[in-house]
Amino acid sequence: MNNLLKLILPITIVLMPAATQARDVVPDDGNELLGFCTSSDAWERGTCFGYIRGSDATLSLWALSTKAKPYCAPAGVTVGQVKDVVVSYITRHAATRNDSAPLLILKAQIEAWPCNPT
Repeated sequence: MNNLLKLILPITIVLMPAATQARDVVPDDGNELLGFCTSSDAWERGTCFGYIRGSDATLSLWALSTKAKPYCAPAGVTVGQVKDVVVSYITRHAATRNDSAPLLILKAQIEAWPCNPT
């Protein structure tokens, strides 16, 4: 099983951006991701949800393969809730909007659902 994860994770990371290439637009940073997630265009909102879902799936595979758990989202959290957390985080941390979209997705979830709340 561990060897399978080591094979799947790099493939997922390489292919994830290709999934949104049909329209030749991928949210590279927080500015673009925020634009997609708050757009009135259904395709762009769908890209937001898909990008967040793909990033989250990749983070889950990484967590399984490394036994690390960067955040502890409660059971039953929906992709819509994760999107809300990400949009809120990016909006409140304007100075980091140039960071990569996957990094901001990770940081938003760490802030929202810490494993060791203080």
